[in-house]
Amino acid sequence: MEGEQRALLLEVQHRTRNILAVVAAIARRSLPPNLERDDFGARLACLGRVQGFLARSSAWSVPLRDLIEAELQAFGDGDAERAEVNGPRVELPGPVVQPIALVLHELATNAAKHGAIAQLSGHLAVTWRLEEAAEGAIRLIIEWRESGVTLPAGPLAKHFGREVIERTVPHQLRGEARLERGADGVCCKLALPLSRQETQVAA
Repeated sequence: MEGEQRALLLEVQHRTRNILAVVAAIARRSLPPNLERDDFGARLACLGRVQGFLARSSAWSVPLRDLIEAELQAFGDGDAERAEVNGPRVELPGPVVQPIALVLHELATNAAKHGAIAQLSGHLAVTWRLEEAAEGAIRLIIEWRESGVTLPAGPLAKHFGREVIERTVPHQLRGEARLERGADGVCCKLALPLSRQETQVAA
């Protein structure tokens, strides 16, 4: 029975990726070339990467590091001197993988357009840690911190990516999201409650 369920899951994920590819192709053929179309295609590609990660996992989980590095690589940020990715091994359970991936995607998109990835002087640090919480649960703290970035004057603009971050984390993940303008770059801190039974953590 477990083998049949696994095979069925792989088939569903395969078909989901195919549907995402079809939708992306329709968008390219139906919409004029512009930034909005490119952003839409990039979000579909992010969802496709998530399905690919889950399809390779027999435990229905994905390492957080893999999600972060995949989003950075999607924007061509291979410069190790400008991007720091550091934290313990954490295997995220399947249900939270897609929402977290979308949040990371929006942060990377903004960095690639205006922030640490776009500007040669910029530096990006993505770090995470685990904290004990009540009743045997744990909290995953993810910090996205950009520095060396020249920011436009005024507060952070309201845009779709910010809405995704500030709505997804509290409503879908029952966590907290704080997106702020730092002295020389954007800072985002996410706090997510996770079940110790579902989350595999390195000893």
